[in-house]
Amino acid sequence: MQTKSLQLMVVVLVVSLSILFLFGCAHNAIANGPCQELDWYELGRADGAKGLIAGSERTVKPVCPATDESLAEALYQNGFDNAISRYCTYRAGFNAGANNQPADTERCPPLLRDDFTAGLNSGKRFSALQKNKRTIASQLQNLNVSLNNKSLALARRALLHGQKLKLEEKFRAVRREIASIQKERSLN
Repeated sequence: MQTKSLQLMVVVLVVSLSILFLFGCAHNAIANGPCQELDWYELGRADGAKGLIAGSERTVKPVCPATDESLAEALYQNGFDNAISRYCTYRAGFNAGANNQPADTERCPPLLRDDFTAGLNSGKRFSALQKNKRTIASQLQNLNVSLNNKSLALARRALLHGQKLKLEEKFRAVRREIASIQKERSLN
């Protein structure tokens, strides 16, 4: 009986050591296994799509020791160039300008820079005109409230009516300029 007990202990010991050995090997294979490198093309494309502001360029530093750094840089640059050509358009410049977003025209390739800059300036002008339009509309509303006051003196009423006419003309001019910018935008 003692022999069976001893045999059983030996089997349990061998099985336990085998299991420990297998776990040790599995852990080592995971720790030293294949390295997952970043997708540098996609990172470059994402940065280019945002028109990455100059001075905040991503530094290409491969994660895996076996990665060729010049290949990672080339992949990043290809992705960036692909997306920046879509970013540096009149429409993207207009949207950046209209939304008062920072934009660096120097990031655009020379052949695309003029269109992007024209869109950016047009968008900024559009934003300023929209703000001006809201201000004039508010002033007109206040004048109308004042003009509806029945106890207003005739001289004061005439003065306010003259101001209202000038503001209405200014409002129409701003609307025409906004329409002109929108037409220009639709052509680009």
